[in-house]
Amino acid sequence: MKIFIVQFFLFHLCLSQESLKNIIVVDSLKNKNYVELKEKFIKCFTDTTKSTLYLNAYLKKAVSNKDSIKMARGYTLLSYYQNSENIKLSYLDKAILLSNKLNNENYPVVSYIYKGKFYEGKWDYDNALQAYLKALQYAKKNNSKRYTNYSKYHIAIIKNKVGKYQEALKIFRKSIAFEEQKKVLDSMNYLEVLYSTSEAYSNVKLIDSSDYYINKALTAATNNVYGIKSRLLLIKAINLFKKRQFDKASHTLNKIKFELHDLDDKTEWIRAHFYLGKIKEFTQQQDSAKYYYKKIDTFFQSSTYALHEVRDSYVSLLRIAKEKKNKDEQLFYIKRLLDFDSTIHINNHKLSEKLITEYDTQQLLLEKQEIIQTAHQGKKLYRSLFTIFAVLFVIMSVVILFQYLKRKKYQKRFEELIKKISKKADQTTTSEIIFSPIEEIGMAQNLIIEISEKLRQFEAAKDFLKPNITTTVLAKKFKTNNKYISKVIHTTKGKKVTHYINDLRIDYTVERLKKDKIFRAYTIKAIATEIGFSSPESFSKHFYKKTGLYPSYFIKKLNTR
Repeated sequence: MKIFIVQFFLFHLCLSQESLKNIIVVDSLKNKNYVELKEKFIKCFTDTTKSTLYLNAYLKKAVSNKDSIKMARGYTLLSYYQNSENIKLSYLDKAILLSNKLNNENYPVVSYIYKGKFYEGKWDYDNALQAYLKALQYAKKNNSKRYTNYSKYHIAIIKNKVGKYQEALKIFRKSIAFEEQKKVLDSMNYLEVLYSTSEAYSNVKLIDSSDYYINKALTAATNNVYGIKSRLLLIKAINLFKKRQFDKASHTLNKIKFELHDLDDKTEWIRAHFYLGKIKEFTQQQDSAKYYYKKIDTFFQSSTYALHEVRDSYVSLLRIAKEKKNKDEQLFYIKRLLDFDSTIHINNHKLSEKLITEYDTQQLLLEKQEIIQTAHQGKKLYRSLFTIFAVLFVIMSVVILFQYLKRKKYQKRFEELIKKISKKADQTTTSEIIFSPIEEIGMAQNLIIEISEKLRQFEAAKDFLKPNITTTVLAKKFKTNNKYISKVIHTTKGKKVTHYINDLRIDYTVERLKKDKIFRAYTIKAIATEIGFSSPESFSKHFYKKTGLYPSYFIKKLNTR
């Protein structure tokens, strides 16, 4: 322990000395206290030069006083104004090292959130998510409702970016409620939440809901800090495009595209050009559309990340090249499209089924073969085509093999499940209850028997199909307490209460689906509601966990028997 304390002290001493060497503080700020420096920084936080001066003074004072939390705050805030990515990350890592063992409500949570936002701006969603999860871990550890909500909100942003819109919306709605409780409706936190919510609603094509939150945010926004108004107007323009109001959408996009270009994160700028291209394409202005799509392509050639939303720009460029029978451009944009898909895959972006099927690998392979057969190119081009063809063939072979093995596995699980249902129907068994010794469970045996009998009646009456069944609900129904219910179910069923209820529902569903054709015609959402689940996602998850199959697959196989 003594060695650790000495090492920790030496680490802080070295860190302090290193920091002091790099910090320049003007004389007029040397005698300012922390509060004064912080207030001055807040007043001019959009001015990089002034902000850096105040934060340098703040950090040097913290280093001199060996105040780890204030040092962490200084490094974290200074990281925002660094042009060098390496310095930015090193400042955040210093802040995390200084504060990760101090049980402070703000740090290292804020440092991890800054780190996540940095990676998010680079479209490196894996590292962003990892940082946000660490922030959430520390927020929960320190019982901070504010930062627990804020960390979850940033995780929801990642969900929204990879296509999990409904999951993201659930969190966004809670974040809105949390922010509105604070009664400060022009804060950046609140405006950002409204922006994210409007974007998610737009993604699921609920345009009226999206426009509602856009207008709410525009009314609350008093300035365009971090381009918030421009970004909101981008979503509004996208909604106009989806309503086929092309002139209005184009006018708005042209108005804001230069403001979006000035933002550090170029996502919105790229999206603006993508929709300008789509508008030109829809209005039969192919050359103008090509101009915008090529600007997007030029940007991605200098980036290691890809934005799956604009994948269609490459599909359109390829289509335009085909219409003009320009085989060189066809080859060029096929390669670009393959590179784009590869980049998305490497960075774990989840492409929707629509994006995959609109221009899938098989179609690319067929077009490659056609071009090889008709084009009269040199040996270098031929070798390039042959290499691409070989790679695609291997990829397709792996995909086909994977799908085949997956189908075989699901078929085997389906047959085993059917046999299990049939076997259960043929047998008449008496449920036996195996008790642990009284001293192990800590309950009288007659009480265990009483609760077990009530559970048997509960199962027979199929009360488990009612929604919102919790340990508390069962305890109240059985006129006992939560602790006894949990112990009896764990002892006699070998499960937690939640798993016990969900397993009963799934067993019931499996048997009913096998017997009832009308029930099989229900939607997954209707089935989930019928058997007490709060959502189709929760139902599908538990169905798969219990049976190894998704309910949609199980129903499909039953209907084809």
